[in-house]
Amino acid sequence: ILSGKIPDDCRVCPAGGSGWRSLDQVREVRAAQSGAVHQTPFGVRDVLSWLSSARDSSEALLFGLHAACAMTQASIGALYRVRAPLGLPVVSACYGDPALDLGEVVPRRDPALCLAHEGEPTVLRPGSSAAARAVASRLGPLHEFRGLALIPIRTPTEIAGVVELGRLDHGFRSSDVRALVPLMTATAGRLEELAWEG
Repeated sequence: ILSGKIPDDCRVCPAGGSGWRSLDQVREVRAAQSGAVHQTPFGVRDVLSWLSSARDSSEALLFGLHAACAMTQASIGALYRVRAPLGLPVVSACYGDPALDLGEVVPRRDPALCLAHEGEPTVLRPGSSAAARAVASRLGPLHEFRGLALIPIRTPTEIAGVVELGRLDHGFRSSDVRALVPLMTATAGRLEELAWEG
């Protein structure tokens, strides 16, 4: 499109969808044409540098969460993980103004946590499932979320943590959360390194 190889009168449709739109109705095309393509204020190398400098697991998780929010333009985010000695999922980092408090316990049979154990990043439509309602209630029951996302942080043997993200302006795309997989992998790797160092 930017190189002029696609005529302006072409129409587009999402894969598997049925709603054809003109190019100027696609926000990414409009942003690219206006030169306003979103750029995160840091690159992958910066994030990896932050993670490598994390002094403890809480700092690594905080860096990972903040990078995920910046990369997806999430309004609100939270990260929880299983903590000793309780052996229960506990909120360990927050971004924005979530309804959660650090140290808050997430029920072991929480629908979003069960979904995270399936291991794949997931885009959730607000109100569409028990998992979506659980995420929305944790992030901010007074907000009208347009998009929610759930991203597990996996090590080879377990889920090291779960990131929950919310957007107030529009929904997430699958590509938004898939782009976070390398970040979450790096975060899990740093957590493992810190466990060995500690």
